[in-house]
Amino acid sequence: MQQKTLYLGYQLLTGKLARTSYLGVVDQAIVSGSNFFTGVLLGRFIAPADFGVFVIIWTTLMIALSTANALICSPMSVIGAQKPAVDISSYWGSLCVLQLFLAACTCFLLMLVGFMLQFISVIDIQFPVFPQLMITFIFCCFFMQFQEFFRRLFIVTHDLRKALQNDVITHAFRIAGLGLLFCTNTLNISNCLTVIGMSLLTGTVLGYSSLRDNIQYTAVNMQSDFRETWTFGKWVLAEMFPYSISVHGYIYITALMIGTKPTAALGASQNILNATNLIILNFSNIITPVAARRYSEGGNRPMLKLMKKAGILAAAPVLGFYLLAMIFAEDMLTFVYSQNYAGYGVLFIICCAYYILSFFNRFIQIILYAKKKPDIGFMAKIASLVVMLILAYPLIHHFGVYGAAVGTVISQIVILTSLSFYLKKNIGHELRT
Repeated sequence: MQQKTLYLGYQLLTGKLARTSYLGVVDQAIVSGSNFFTGVLLGRFIAPADFGVFVIIWTTLMIALSTANALICSPMSVIGAQKPAVDISSYWGSLCVLQLFLAACTCFLLMLVGFMLQFISVIDIQFPVFPQLMITFIFCCFFMQFQEFFRRLFIVTHDLRKALQNDVITHAFRIAGLGLLFCTNTLNISNCLTVIGMSLLTGTVLGYSSLRDNIQYTAVNMQSDFRETWTFGKWVLAEMFPYSISVHGYIYITALMIGTKPTAALGASQNILNATNLIILNFSNIITPVAARRYSEGGNRPMLKLMKKAGILAAAPVLGFYLLAMIFAEDMLTFVYSQNYAGYGVLFIICCAYYILSFFNRFIQIILYAKKKPDIGFMAKIASLVVMLILAYPLIHHFGVYGAAVGTVISQIVILTSLSFYLKKNIGHELRT
């Protein structure tokens, strides 16, 4: 038994899957590291209440990006992996057009909502700061979607070196720009978003330049490509949207009910724990198309065999980090963000529980995507949303930001319970073997 365990560990660390993943881990480390640096720089050197505003803006950007990933990048990872070589360039072109349309619509809608909220005084940011903030926010939103689109396209086409090169340039630009703002004492939210937007524009231009020979715009195929992508993506969006509201909604409600300063503590905790994204997102981005191909070629067994092997490789460092974070919660939070965030150790521990549950939910989600069953997660996310709508106000009203963190944990428990029930009912025997 011991020899078998050692051999499995050797396979995980030296096999083809691991060698492919290492390059992806470096790429995701650059992305996660840049996001972490941005959050820490602002969290340490602007007022906590202002950092709370940035947390809300960044959360909105992540929801917009998740929408694009649901409608375009997730179908691309699965459908693109199964497309014949003769059709693949045309499919990439169709997705590029679809991404342009989605990014334009998303930015217009967010701009409209932002000015409406400011007009009715829900947003307490006055002229001329607010228009400037909105322009930089929309600029970021547009090019964040496109840079991620080309980055994911590199990954789906197994050109991880190009993805790495693109991210190195994009995020080196960002870090250098933020460093310049800090050195010139001009670090604020609007200037930060301008630098991020310019770096994303650079990544977008470089990504398209590298991939343009692989992209063909074939009008005759676009309608069928749009339909196929929508058929898959609508269910990913349907489960993503209630999930985003049930989890991220606590940030908005916390800011509205008790202010942006406690929201900053919640955002600071999440930013530290997002360090594991370098493994989790890489795991998801690389394994999803491979799992989809395994399922397409051989059904559940080869796909589940892959998922078990890859799951062990990903779980060990991720869960180890969360355990250490729970043990040294208060020290870690104040060391990274200064004494402005002292006293939030318990909040940090609750956030760790949320991230642990989220990791297991992502693992199950990949299995469902590989089986082309994104609709299964829809009811789980709806149930999570219903629970959030019922519990959000009383939790935050009685327990403040701690109640908001507990609410996110409850949302993950609801989702995990629902998805686990489906897996046990449908492929439980194959999971056990």
